[in-house]
Amino acid sequence: VTNSGNVYSVAFTIDQTAISNANLEAVTEYALTFAGTGTATSSNGLVGSGLVTKYASWTSITDTRGDLNDLDVVVEVDGFTNNIFTTSDTWTEGYVTTVPVVSEATTWTHSGTNITSYLSTSGSLGTLVFTLEDDVSNFDITVTGTVSGLASDQTTTASETLTSFVIDIV
Repeated sequence: VTNSGNVYSVAFTIDQTAISNANLEAVTEYALTFAGTGTATSSNGLVGSGLVTKYASWTSITDTRGDLNDLDVVVEVDGFTNNIFTTSDTWTEGYVTTVPVVSEATTWTHSGTNITSYLSTSGSLGTLVFTLEDDVSNFDITVTGTVSGLASDQTTTASETLTSFVIDIV
């Protein structure tokens, strides 16, 4: 967690070697859910902005993957319109790609090209960015989700539920 004043950034990474499902050799999608709890003196905790009020944003890895960008087809969806500070609602971030985000496969072919040397066992998922009000004295985010992808045959699907964890923001 980093911050510049009241603007906070939480970078998310993934480590393929930490996935316990041995069949899941290449992560091609993830779905994250964020729930929050906090304490503020009198405000609603989070600063919302935009024509459709959003309380957070996600800095995506789309177009940051070097030569893999030329092969990649991405579908990304998010939902940051809920104030998770004052409600039991959640934020969501979902990402699906045709090129693995991470992989521990010994060989991976995409569109007839061996891309194994371009893949890594760890990498960025993106960054959650939000702004807290001045009177916030405590804010925690609980993260849950799943990762999915393919087995080494590149056709069999596999997934794993992530162990939830809490991030102490303030």
